[in-house]
Amino acid sequence: MYVIMKNDVKRLKNLFKKLRSDFVFKTLTGSALSSLSTLAFALYNVYLGIRYGALWNYCTAIYYAILALTKACTVYTERRLSLSFKDEAALLPIRVKACLSESVVLLIIDLTLIAPVSLMVTQQRALDYSAITAIATAAYTVYKVAVATKKYNTARKQSNMAVMTLKRINFKEAMVSVLTLQYVLVTTFGNGVDSEMLPLCASTTFFIWALLVIQSLTAVVKAVALVRCVC
Repeated sequence: MYVIMKNDVKRLKNLFKKLRSDFVFKTLTGSALSSLSTLAFALYNVYLGIRYGALWNYCTAIYYAILALTKACTVYTERRLSLSFKDEAALLPIRVKACLSESVVLLIIDLTLIAPVSLMVTQQRALDYSAITAIATAAYTVYKVAVATKKYNTARKQSNMAVMTLKRINFKEAMVSVLTLQYVLVTTFGNGVDSEMLPLCASTTFFIWALLVIQSLTAVVKAVALVRCVC
């Protein structure tokens, strides 16, 4: 028993040491854990959709669920490749193709986001969201924006493609959480998206959506260029 506990303690020490020294491993581990929070927020939006009959919440839940799945697949793919291949030269073409596939998926779901975004802007009736819902959404938004900002600053100098993909996913989560918070606040403490709020909601919503699409499109273009160069 003592030997087993000693080995477990040693493994934990090695794990923490690797988390401190290996930025890519730290990012992959953190992203795997954060995908659970993304999935939890998706389920929370399903609950809100059922309780308040808001189609926006259902659409947001689907979007977050796809982001969580994409994040998990990115982490799994990078981890599997790094364990299967020791030759970086042989690994590079596979990583580039995986990055292209992930970028295309993110672009597609960003383009389809126009449907729920349109629903949000054209929402006329006020919903009786509770104060707890508004606070929970605000807390999640602050958390996601803080994480995205930190990850973006620390990942700027990284060349690992999986890290770059995860950075983009964190950014998308943060931006959509801002849209969700806007929707909750307008419909809860206002009169819905009425004639006074429509210009503001439409402009901010379209700006964020366009930013997401441009980011994904740029990533696809860069990935295609890398595929042509490497493969």
